[in-house]
Amino acid sequence: MRSWIGCLAAALIWTPCQAAQRAEGFDAALAAAEQSGGDVAVYLHGSDWNYRGETLLRSVWETDAFARAVGDQVTLAAVDRPEAVLTPAEVEALKSAAKAAPTDQAVGAAADGGTTFTKLPEGIMLAGGTCPDRGTYAIRLRSAKPANALVIEALRHDSLPNKGPGRPSNGSWALTEVALATVDKPVPLVAAWADRSHGDMRPQQAIDGITEQGNGWAADPGDLNGERTLVLLLGSELPADSEVEARLLFGSQWAKHEIGCLRLRLARLDDARQALVKRATAAEQTRLANRKLGLDTGNYPAVFVVDKANRWVGTIDGIAAETTAAQLAKQINDLSARRIQRDQLVAQAAAAAGPAKVELLARVLELMGCSTGNFGQHNAYRPQFDELKKLDPTDTGGWVRRYEFNWGAPLDEAMKLCDDKKFDEALAVATRELANPGNRRLNTEQIQYLHLIRYRIYRRWEAQKDKQYEVLAQIVKLDPTTYLAIGCAGWLLRDQGPVSMTHGWQARHVSPGSAFWRLDSDVNRYFLWPGYAYRLSIRQNGGKNPVVIKSVALFVDGVQVAGEQRAVRLPAQNDQADFRLQVPAFKPGAKFALVVFYDAPEGTDSSGSFGTSALLPWE
Repeated sequence: MRSWIGCLAAALIWTPCQAAQRAEGFDAALAAAEQSGGDVAVYLHGSDWNYRGETLLRSVWETDAFARAVGDQVTLAAVDRPEAVLTPAEVEALKSAAKAAPTDQAVGAAADGGTTFTKLPEGIMLAGGTCPDRGTYAIRLRSAKPANALVIEALRHDSLPNKGPGRPSNGSWALTEVALATVDKPVPLVAAWADRSHGDMRPQQAIDGITEQGNGWAADPGDLNGERTLVLLLGSELPADSEVEARLLFGSQWAKHEIGCLRLRLARLDDARQALVKRATAAEQTRLANRKLGLDTGNYPAVFVVDKANRWVGTIDGIAAETTAAQLAKQINDLSARRIQRDQLVAQAAAAAGPAKVELLARVLELMGCSTGNFGQHNAYRPQFDELKKLDPTDTGGWVRRYEFNWGAPLDEAMKLCDDKKFDEALAVATRELANPGNRRLNTEQIQYLHLIRYRIYRRWEAQKDKQYEVLAQIVKLDPTTYLAIGCAGWLLRDQGPVSMTHGWQARHVSPGSAFWRLDSDVNRYFLWPGYAYRLSIRQNGGKNPVVIKSVALFVDGVQVAGEQRAVRLPAQNDQADFRLQVPAFKPGAKFALVVFYDAPEGTDSSGSFGTSALLPWE
């Protein structure tokens, strides 16, 4: 029988006659696609942090050859997602202007929910008393001089959990909304800038009038305990000796996330610094507008293809530096061809009934790359699954088991039997799951997870404990390339250290005295763009005994190409050590190895993780 894909192949090939049209922004691209009936390809790049993305933007995406290769079936749009809008010098100019404002302007403070305030020197307010899940601060200020900006500083204090600035145990915080008013009228807040923010909760959201959970300005997860500065421009200048009340709403999705130590003051910024805040605000508004895309990836640069109804078709992420215009165009056209196949299958399913319809719907899900609990961006293909499930309530086709795969329920069942020392009955649960007829639709990694139930049983079964390693070996043998198999291989090689940077280390990986970790597996994934510098962050996440990181070295094809020798004792501030690695140019397919040299005391219980990030040009 011919493949269902093969039957459609002849109808899915076109030769582009005209160049793809380009649109300014995603909305314009969707409007153009509605007119043409084609698809939209969105190029996501970060102009100030993703060097490869900017190179490909100029050398591939913006070229006429690329537009011709894609053809008029697709509308092209580029969306920039910058990290830093202002230069370091401009940031310092704003921070110095904020710090120059008089400090002792607070004349009163109150809050709801049981929060009390202690006024410290230099106008600092320290929150105490009961910390409510959601609360509001009301702080009155008086400025002897004219002012056109409100400055809010989140500060650390020894009395706060983890020294703050926030009141929860980790020192974090989230400010939902800020409002300012004189005695008789509100004072508009028209622009916002902060020296650092949470990726999804930005300063502009603290003055947008939206008080929903998840909207506002929050601590940066990479620096929860850092002192932060927020500058808000007023819609009109306040005259000298003005008294205002600033109301700070803490109503985020995270309970008890008030700022515990803060200082508010009115400032007067010159025209140049006002322009900086306005420029930052405009960039934030663009960022927030682009969030409606709902498309993102941790592997930039990337292309997302959607149809004319903004329904996800496919993603091309982590585009290689050597990708040509013809190669990228072909990938986009292949996704558009897949969309045509999708439409034909959906139409056939609409005309079918019974088991035939179930199979056609399942083909739609397979074609669109759906997996357990994942039906594409915005759950684009969830309707097809819901219809399939309704048509086959007993799951005779096995598709429901595949897309609702849940090994946690039988695992819990087996673990409860292990609690009662009924190990044979627990193994029977694992055997039952592995023998399920619906397994014919499961992928290899799902089958591996079912074997993992056996592994967990043997770990608890003292008399049969060694069999856990037999199960791990079987999981690896099924397919050594899966994420689970790599993890199992790491357990099998536990005396040789971790096998992936994403795994870091556990106590069993630490040898007392002077030793090293060598990381070979997929290290090149973490140094995507040769010729640039990277920050290697080594974090101790657990354990009371210190580990001293002495040096790090990066090898390419067995030759050391980068390294830094510097002793750092962990735990340290923020329990993290940062090393700089300048990665040279290298040929594609080169083998990487990262070696970390350390000293550890006898009996350490240290555990931690590794991570890398590309350094910005000025870092």
